[in-house]
Formats: sequence, structure tokens, C-alpha cells
Amino acid sequence: MVNCRVKSSKENMFSTLTLLPADPIYGMQVLYKADPRQEKINLSIGICLDEQGKLLSFKAIREAEKRVFEKCYSKEYLPISGYVPFIEKAEKLLCKGHKGLFSAQTVGGTGALYIARELLVKSHIQKVFIPDPTWPNHRQLFGAAGLDIATYTFDKLLEAIPNMPRGSAVVLQASCHNPTGVDPTKAEWQKISLAIKQQGLLPIIDLAYLGLGGGIDEDTQAIDIFLHDEHELFLCTTFAKSMGIYNDRLGLITIKATPERLDVLASHVRSIARCCYSSPAAHGAFIAHELLGDEELKNMWLQELATVRTRLQSQRELLYNGLKKYGCKIPYEHILTAKGLFCLLQMSQDQVIQLREKTGVYIALDGRIAIAALTPANVDTIAKGLCSV
Repeated sequence: MVNCRVKSSKENMFSTLTLLPADPIYGMQVLYKADPRQEKINLSIGICLDEQGKLLSFKAIREAEKRVFEKCYSKEYLPISGYVPFIEKAEKLLCKGHKGLFSAQTVGGTGALYIARELLVKSHIQKVFIPDPTWPNHRQLFGAAGLDIATYTFDKLLEAIPNMPRGSAVVLQASCHNPTGVDPTKAEWQKISLAIKQQGLLPIIDLAYLGLGGGIDEDTQAIDIFLHDEHELFLCTTFAKSMGIYNDRLGLITIKATPERLDVLASHVRSIARCCYSSPAAHGAFIAHELLGDEELKNMWLQELATVRTRLQSQRELLYNGLKKYGCKIPYEHILTAKGLFCLLQMSQDQVIQLREKTGVYIALDGRIAIAALTPANVDTIAKGLCSV
């Protein structure tokens, strides 16, 4: 007799799964929203805010979106690789006319990194080096595929490269390093590029903060250097921060490879996207196409980015002066020289938790502060809080 055992109602087919910890960034938002204190301050998430602490809305983007609605863009599916007119303009903006590239629109920068990861798996590239510290999702994203994750100290990359096995991948942040805000100089990028080429490594360049560090040219100088040195590489870009279109999920993966391999890689990009999301979201691509295709709108956007950079620098000065005023014991001199949305303070997790519980100031557990959320109205509370832990 066949023994057909039926699971009892007390058993569950998902019983092998265990509860995972909350995401270190989004989990903080849950805690913040649940905090009943009126005076609470959220410095944990990296978004561009205006002078009132509200999500920054670019005038150039609003005008581009208005034109999208007026033209009644089609609601049919985009091709698997995305909206071609946008892709062509974005690739030109990022890669300065370099040839031998393939680009595809993705679901945000995370989607681009996901496709890069899957290409590593398909290519049997097992080892990936990521910066320490870095964006927390780098480790989670590459590690989830079973890849062998190793780290390098983010400001000692040149020393680490000779010890990386040939055929490994190395993740780099193109500008506004998250979480430190400290980037290599142009001369250092040139040395890094040559060392990586000599060692036979595959660069995966993460570009998340286009135009928020030193302008478009400065924030893409590493890309230009690596392409000039004829690397095979993956470039993973998000336009969320630089265009203020976060939930439109507009990203791009750009691949440089030898001519005989580029079509092969492009076919795998389309296959991965088809199995994951089939077709990317259209609205953000239509907006970016309108913006990048009109010189007047594009120049307006570039001027607005310059204003954001100026404001970020003034916010750094606010925090620096506040910490100096209250005699902060945590090192803070580097705040003025860093770039982008973040700075990293040397704080333990216990200090971060103490700051949150005592003052209602929320920062990431690694001590990362979102500079963009600072205002003249809240900086005194923040400075006092940091000086008290």
C-alpha cells in the first residue's frame, strides 16, 4: 500500500524559512514613522530635499513631464531593453560619445546592478570585491546569488588591487561615495584604472548621484577614464536623485565589451530582464527623453543641479559649525570636504541608538548622515544631540 502522507494543518510548507532582519535603511523609516515625538528628525535616507525639508522637485523635470502628458505618449509595453530614444541620449550624457557600448533601461539602479550580478553568474565569475564601507545593498545584492563577496577599504583600493585574483569583479562608486562622500581625484582614478586593467579585473561602476558631486563632467570622469583605457565593464546608473523621479524607477545598465562579445551580452541582458520584469517602466524614460532632448530644458536642469550642490555645501557648513560650537568629540573635520548627499561619522551602533532614543534624531546604524535633510531650523538639535553621545 502506498503511504500518502498529507501534511497536517499544524505544518506549513514555508516552515524552513526564518524571519530576516529589516533592511538597514528602509527599516529605519518604519521606526521613524512609528515614533510619536513631534520633534523627531530623519537623517537616514538619501533623497534631495528643499529648504523646507520636503522632497525637491526640479522645475525642468516638471516642465518635461508636462510635455509628456501633452504629447500623450503611448501606454503600450516598451521593448525589453527599454525606450530607445531615452537610452541613446542617456548613453551620450554618461559616456561622452565612446563607441562599442550596449545600454538597456532598467528598473532603477538596483535593477541595473541585479542584471550585472546575473551576468557575473552566467559568466562563472565567482568573486566580487565591494568597498568597505559601502551602500548596504551591495553586499546583499551580490551575496544573494551565492557569489564570493570580499571587501577592500574604500580609500585604499590601489593597495588592494594587486591582491585581487584575476577574473574577479570589483564594484566602484563613480562619485559621491556612499556613505563617506569621499572620492578619488582624477589622477587617482587614472591609476586605479590602469591597475585594474593590469590585474585583469572586471569593473562594475555604480553611478547613483550624477551631478550632485561636482557636475556632470566631474561625476562621470571615472567612466570616461575607464572607457578610454578600453576596459570591459558594467556601468549601473540611476536617475532617481539627479532628476528627482524616485518612484519612476529609471535606471540604465551600460556594457563595454569586445565587439564579438557585445551582442552575446546584450542577448543575456534581454533574457534576464524578460525573466525578471519583462519590460521597464515608461514614464520616467519619457520624462528624461524630453529633458535631455531639449537644450533649454537640459540647461535649466543643469543649473538646478548646481543650486543643489551649493545648498549641500552650505548644509555641510551648518553641521560643521554646530558641532564646533558645542565641542563635539566625534571627529567632524572631514564634513566640509566630502561631496554628495552623505557624510560618515565615527559612531558606534550604541551611540546611534542612544542618539535616536534621547533626541529623536535618526541616522543610519553605521553613522551615515543624510546631509540633504539638514535645515537651519533643525541643525541645532542635531548638533547638540551628536555632541551628547
